Amino acid sequence: MKENDLLCPSASCTEESFLFGILNESGKVDYTQSPIPIDETMIESIVKIPSPEKHFRFTTRCHSSDCAQWSEGKCSIAAEFQNVKEEVSFETPVPCSIKDACRWVHQEGIFSCNVCKYIITDITSE
Repeated sequence: MKENDLLCPSASCTEESFLFGILNESGKVDYTQSPIPIDETMIESIVKIPSPEKHFRFTTRCHSSDCAQWSEGKCSIAAEFQNVKEEVSFETPVPCSIKDACRWVHQEGIFSCNVCKYIITDITSE
């Protein structure tokens, strides 16, 4: 897979993004069977929810060096997974519609899936 075809699994809600997960009551992400394109109508509904990125997971093309999370030639969020590797037990990864193109999986390996389901994107500044 080409570098510019990889997807960011922690994107914000924009018209170029896709919905691929919903936070469940236990605080983990349930993934959709396939990414759902975000259109203007969906954005109008989603933005009515305070901090939608705390409730939904969105994906879009990885912007690599144009992203604020890019550091030392890689995604700094995924690089942090190595720091929690000992604390998170390995499980068979849940079906995820973006796994084959996921920046985190390509960078840090399939273990990323075990951490991903706990990641909540919060783009608000409080």
